[in-house]
Amino acid sequence: LEFDIKGLFDNIRHDYLIEMVKRHTNQEWVILYIKRWLTAPFQMKDGTKTERTSGTPQGGVISPVLANLFLHYTFDDFMTKEFPSIPWARYADDGIAHCASLK
Repeated sequence: LEFDIKGLFDNIRHDYLIEMVKRHTNQEWVILYIKRWLTAPFQMKDGTKTERTSGTPQGGVISPVLANLFLHYTFDDFMTKEFPSIPWARYADDGIAHCASLK
């Protein structure tokens, strides 16, 4: 079973993500910079700016790292606990689960 989580990068909740980051660092400057980076406004071609309230910047260098951190707690832990016999692999919003049958 192959999967691609549609819209993951655009829809990650910032509050959840920051709590997950805090599980890995107590450095306030790291948390501050990630918060600033996540909430920096998006500038449109016409110069107008759009506020960000969720998601990670598309194409941002840290976006795959943050997506992997988010999915570590929401997908990886779930699969490990609920389906320990099914091997799987995932990177950011793409993955594969090796199922023996459709049932």
